[in-house]
Amino acid sequence: MARIMGDISRDVLINTYIQARGYQSYLELGTCLGETFDKIQCVHKVSVDNGDYPFKPTYNMTTNHFFAQNKEKFDLIFIDANHEESFVWRDIHNSLKALTKGGVIICHDCNPPTLRYEQKDLCWTAWRAFVRYRAASSYRTFCYDSDFGLGIIDTSQKKSTEQSILKLLPILSYEWLQHNRNVVLGLTKEVIL
Repeated sequence: MARIMGDISRDVLINTYIQARGYQSYLELGTCLGETFDKIQCVHKVSVDNGDYPFKPTYNMTTNHFFAQNKEKFDLIFIDANHEESFVWRDIHNSLKALTKGGVIICHDCNPPTLRYEQKDLCWTAWRAFVRYRAASSYRTFCYDSDFGLGIIDTSQKKSTEQSILKLLPILSYEWLQHNRNVVLGLTKEVIL
């Protein structure tokens, strides 16, 4: 049994899941410079990005185009592409279709520390898509409180009773998040795999 605690980076969290669960396949949506992708230790790795960066992804296209032609399944999918709510929402749902049974999805930028981080070039509104999915999901979802929030969707486990609090969501505003952050994100500094 693996235990993750404290402030760790996304690549450490991803590699811990891969090692602890014996995952063989990894998909990264939004690779930018490849800084995370290069650190992932997995038998089969695939990257998707449509940016003009020195790092060359496996697929140079939008995530939507990728999923339209994809036939593979992945054990762990990391979502770090367009951080606007509607794009993250779409990436979550497309990822669920490409996820192996019992797989994990990790969404980056789900815990913007201040209102300023809702800007396009920072966390933007990724947290809203994660909270909306968390409210509707039958799976265990929570946010690891590190690296601007790593939203976990663990399809190997069913929803916890604390998530039922999210049944009636108000209009999602940063002010509402600020007052309800721990509950709505399911913030934790500890993960037991």
